[in-house]
Amino acid sequence: MWAIETKEKELIGTICFWNINEEKTVGELGFGLHPDYWNQGYMKEALLAVYRYLTDKLHFQLIEAYTEKNNQRCIHLLESSGFIQDGSIIEKGIHHDRNYEMLNYKKKKEA
Repeated sequence: MWAIETKEKELIGTICFWNINEEKTVGELGFGLHPDYWNQGYMKEALLAVYRYLTDKLHFQLIEAYTEKNNQRCIHLLESSGFIQDGSIIEKGIHHDRNYEMLNYKKKKEA
């Protein structure tokens, strides 16, 4: 897990790598950012830096991320960062008794 900070060292979000399958060199990103800092480029900068670290230094071949199908900000972030949608899943909600359609995004290691 990594912290996302402003230049003034204020913690504004996190990004993590989990659901790791080391044999297949695949894992999943999870991330969150305080709403006061949305649409300012912080998450894209962090996402791309973590992606480069995972693929260049740790040699992961495929990075995945999931987002709820109506989360347009996250969809835009993933697509503008080079992730491609590859299907969807239905997931039972933890905090609410409802199902969520989650879109699966993937990005392969760049050659």
